[in-house]
Amino acid sequence: MLRTILAIGLLGAAAAIAAADDSVGYLKVEKKTSADKVERDLAAYMPREGDLVFYDDRSIIWTILFLWAGTGPPLHMGIVVKKADGTPAILEAGPDDTIWVSLLDLEKRLPQFAADYPGGVITIRRCKKELTKEQSAALTKFAIAQDGKRYAIGRLLLQGTCLRSRGPIRELVLAHTFLDRDSWICAELAVAAGTVVKLFDSAVARAILTYPLD
Repeated sequence: MLRTILAIGLLGAAAAIAAADDSVGYLKVEKKTSADKVERDLAAYMPREGDLVFYDDRSIIWTILFLWAGTGPPLHMGIVVKKADGTPAILEAGPDDTIWVSLLDLEKRLPQFAADYPGGVITIRRCKKELTKEQSAALTKFAIAQDGKRYAIGRLLLQGTCLRSRGPIRELVLAHTFLDRDSWICAELAVAAGTVVKLFDSAVARAILTYPLD
């Protein structure tokens, strides 16, 4: 239900806000041709609910820790939702190494990351379908309910140990998508949000087992 991954090219904070109506930046779109060559193009990014936003600030420490846990960059992610007033936002657990779940204004968040991490990369995976009014309302309600909750630091640290949630035997017991938790890891939260509005099949994409790279 999700299109090919699109890389967002934010050429500094000033260039991140596009002139087109409802756009919030520019996408550097990369796609393979039938001849297996890569074509690149630029397009205004028009955010849609359910878009997945991936961040990689190129942190050496976090990259090593992710590799130790059996995964790798991108190092963080969120999901695009609408706030109660209809403006686009990104729901994230632990943005910029904070310890809270935050509902961030999308227009500010993307250029802010680009400015704070000049060598970083933002990647967008577009949602292929437009949500119904009921789905949109459900996603907004879910996002508002999670805003301000804690980041699951303890469970994150366990991913680097033998007690991590992934593994052929552990997954038989732990594989699940919780839709209401007191604390969240970033990928877990994004998958749970998508599951609420049926963008993800909980039998296939199980939030507790998911890392951003997945």
